[in-house]
Amino acid sequence: MRIASSSIFAASVFNIDNLQANMYDLQNQLSTGRRVLTPADDPIAAAQSLDLGQGKSLLKQFDVSINNATSSLGAEENSLKQMVNLLTSIQSSVIQAGSSAMSPTAENAISQQLQASYKQLLSLANGTDQYGKYLFSGFKGDTQPFAEMALGQVNYQGDSGQRMMQVSQTTTVAISDSGADFLVNVPNGNGYFATGGQPTNTGTAMITTGMVSDPQAWANTNNTGDYRIAFHVVPDPTTPTQSMTNYDIINNDPSSVNYNRSMIDGYDYNTQQPVGGRTDTALNPNSFPVKYTDGGQISLSQGAGQGYPLIPGWNFGAKVSISGSPADGDAFTIQSSRNQDVFSVLGDMISATQNTKITPATQAQFQTQIGYTVQYLQNAMKSVLQVQTAVGARMNQLKSIQGTQSDISLQYSKQISTLMDVDYAKGISDFTQNQMTLNAAMKSFSQVQNLTLFQYIN
Repeated sequence: MRIASSSIFAASVFNIDNLQANMYDLQNQLSTGRRVLTPADDPIAAAQSLDLGQGKSLLKQFDVSINNATSSLGAEENSLKQMVNLLTSIQSSVIQAGSSAMSPTAENAISQQLQASYKQLLSLANGTDQYGKYLFSGFKGDTQPFAEMALGQVNYQGDSGQRMMQVSQTTTVAISDSGADFLVNVPNGNGYFATGGQPTNTGTAMITTGMVSDPQAWANTNNTGDYRIAFHVVPDPTTPTQSMTNYDIINNDPSSVNYNRSMIDGYDYNTQQPVGGRTDTALNPNSFPVKYTDGGQISLSQGAGQGYPLIPGWNFGAKVSISGSPADGDAFTIQSSRNQDVFSVLGDMISATQNTKITPATQAQFQTQIGYTVQYLQNAMKSVLQVQTAVGARMNQLKSIQGTQSDISLQYSKQISTLMDVDYAKGISDFTQNQMTLNAAMKSFSQVQNLTLFQYIN
């Protein structure tokens, strides 16, 4: 078979060009570390790598969101921690204010300390994160949550929502809280009811915060949750220098059909029925139904020997204790717990410490208010701690999500490397083989190109 020299030349040049092109590609792969330099090198690997790269980029954006959320929650947690410490300090100051050994100078110092703590708490409540967003205004990150009108009068201007941030494809995390949850809507009293003295009391009696030993009994539908313990004091007929002090437990709920009626014997203070039911006589010198014992417990239930109660067999599972000497007409209230803001309670306490008219009666009222405030501060601390616990749980959740996404991102990187990066052992081997082939092709071509008949014609 005859092969033209031009065909040999063309085939040799074509093969050498291909080998040089392969050499160029292999050299680029080895110098860049990438096997797929263009989608044409491996379309399937290039497409898979693009999808993996987009997933990795999304994870990187989520990582930035997680860091931002962690910073915001860290600022919130720090503020909540300071609030707990501050409320603990305020509680200690309030208890100290009740000491009978306090001098006027010391009492004034405590009053000033309470005012400083009040302002510090207000400042913490209006705290911001690293972006200048208010931590405790709910959705309204640009609105100052707490605005003071006067001492103890602070308006909440935020809402009840939470700002959310997406930290993964399926998860959003709250990065703020509503200050109303733990600084405004805080239950007073023991969680079931709150006790207090009438401002008109002139005796030296004081009431405790009380307790509920049977929550199910307190939930009885007959329980209005609103009562007053009224005292009647008369001279003791047998010992005129002493007094006879009795009390009555009266329904104090204006919306109840039994309003102003005695729980103990059903006497109606509105209609004064039955006639003579509260008239002192020689045989009954103190017409109120129960004898008072200083420091004794008063139960919201039917007592022994009380044969005609308003509600037969009534027992609401609660009790209080009153100590001291009540005056005739003094009364103490028991009201179902209601939400109250911490600033109004502190404002009332500060005002009480500034009262310069100290009498046995006002001192007794002051001690009652101290008990009320100490119990309320305990409730407020509990509310703050609940939010702090929730914030800590969110931060742990973010840490867990970040760790998981970091592992996924690393896996994506490994898959991209497998698809796109060069295998140096194979790449060097291919390069060497291609180089040997190219050298052989070029050497053989140099010899073939000199094969002509003219070399043999003399």
